[in-house]
Amino acid sequence: MKTTLLSLAKILSLAFVLAAPHGQAQSLLRVDFGKSNQPESPTQSGFSPFTISLKASPGPMSQQFSGRERRWTDQGRIFVTLAAGNELTETHPLLARDREFAVPASGSFEAAALYRDFIIAHNRQFMVIGLAGLKPDTVYDIMLFCYDDVEDGTALFTNLTGTGGVSATIAWTKGASLAGAKSTIFSAVMRIRSNREGEIVILNNRRLSSNVNRQAILNGLEIFAVGAE
Repeated sequence: MKTTLLSLAKILSLAFVLAAPHGQAQSLLRVDFGKSNQPESPTQSGFSPFTISLKASPGPMSQQFSGRERRWTDQGRIFVTLAAGNELTETHPLLARDREFAVPASGSFEAAALYRDFIIAHNRQFMVIGLAGLKPDTVYDIMLFCYDDVEDGTALFTNLTGTGGVSATIAWTKGASLAGAKSTIFSAVMRIRSNREGEIVILNNRRLSSNVNRQAILNGLEIFAVGAE
């Protein structure tokens, strides 16, 4: 698949800067998920795009991001894969949506491009997020971003790597007032140790306020290197 590359030095120089979850962690990759057509949705400043069609297409879908810090990756590459269902090998359809809202940068909020678009696991499916190309048996912080401007929801994330045991939740209300909000307003961080193959797998389940399952969505993610704990 076509890949847009950003070196770590370029990422750190761009305007959108997230504080590392625990201060010392190093940002390795920021990904903004969105649509590739009619037209392509904007990419958040400081992020690399992962875009797919508005039309539902069979998964899984993967993209390679090169130019990463080799100390924390295999040959400087990280692979991001999304699948609809409960496993990375499932072929349920994925599609993109762009809510096309615009919030002028105000105060600390500069992330309208990140939160306006996302990838959906179609037909009320869960979503599986796979990260590969990491160092084996190494701790990473994974920051996840979820928000839909036209529908309330709660995203429930569960670590499927190794013995699992780590979870996170992001809840939002549609039409949220974002002006002046923190750029990480709809985000959560999971601290996960990669397996012996240098992989991390996370399950994403979305529910409505009525506690009814809804198709999972994902606006973006960021990977931080923490090290061996």
